[in-house]
Amino acid sequence: MAEETAGVKKAEKQDDESTPRGQKRLPGMVPKRIKALQDQAEIVKDLQDERMATEEEERKERKKLLELMHEHKVKRYPIDDDYEAVIESADEKAFVRKIKRGKTRKAAKD
Repeated sequence: MAEETAGVKKAEKQDDESTPRGQKRLPGMVPKRIKALQDQAEIVKDLQDERMATEEEERKERKKLLELMHEHKVKRYPIDDDYEAVIESADEKAFVRKIKRGKTRKAAKD
């Protein structure tokens, strides 16, 4: 029974930075690679890189859209039945958004 208690105490003393043999890792040592974890982390990193590149391109295209809308003096432009380009006056940014269909607008009186 004393041996079990000693084994538990020894295991409790090991921290996450120790090697399987209980040796401490030296500062700057890279932990052992776990292939599945490494592969999944690389997939996520690649997706993040793609998204960041796409966001930069989208920012440039939104700026062009804003300039064109100002040039043509348009604040709202229907693209098709479901989407419209809109200038948000608070941010002075152009957005393409889905048109809300739940509410009907009252016809303007002549």
